[in-house]
Amino acid sequence: MADATSPCDGGSLDFAESRQGRRAGLLARVGSAANWEATRNARLQASVDGGVTVHFATPEDERTILASIPTTLPQTATQDQETLLNEVTNAVEGNLAEGDDIGNGKLPPAWMDLSLHEPALKMALLKRTLQLTSHRLSDHALSTSPTLGDLWSHYATPTVPKKLAHTKTPAETRHQPQIPNVTVHPRRQTPIDREKSVGRWKVIEEELVQRGLPVTGTRFRGAKVEVLKRGREVRIS
Repeated sequence: MADATSPCDGGSLDFAESRQGRRAGLLARVGSAANWEATRNARLQASVDGGVTVHFATPEDERTILASIPTTLPQTATQDQETLLNEVTNAVEGNLAEGDDIGNGKLPPAWMDLSLHEPALKMALLKRTLQLTSHRLSDHALSTSPTLGDLWSHYATPTVPKKLAHTKTPAETRHQPQIPNVTVHPRRQTPIDREKSVGRWKVIEEELVQRGLPVTGTRFRGAKVEVLKRGREVRIS
């Protein structure tokens, strides 16, 4: 690697040959592509707000660099930027541009020719789209969507509604609650059912049989059966 020339000697310091990334030799383009003018070193300083401040060695270098930067864009570039801005704005607002109606067989906008061959990019896009629209595409639609326009065409196609035979009746929907702390039973739950669910009914039934008491119901009107559990002992009074 060649030794870099000191800035004090008036030589140029190439950025690729520099050992320190802070100082770089800035080349100002003058005339055609074959003519370049070497300027002295400039110092780059990063600010706390994320910007970068360039300190030129001499005012002449600063004027040369600033003069080489184009201030106006060609007319074609301006038109392309305006067209792209309008298409992106319509896409964000949900409005289709003229001639972009998918239902009439028209093609999507030209800026949707973005390739989706990278699996990571496609999966990230599908995940975000699923979160926003709750619309899931089939595996066949995903495999046949190499570009963003193809993927958009699948999303723009209206889904086929379910047939009446495949839809759930109100009674089926009512008996399938979505609340996690709700359980639906086919019949009314009695105290015996609740004791069976916790495993105490077998012990209670044995004690009732040993004492000659009815297992279900009462012998006389107004009888009251109280079950007290004290450790392993079950007392019925």
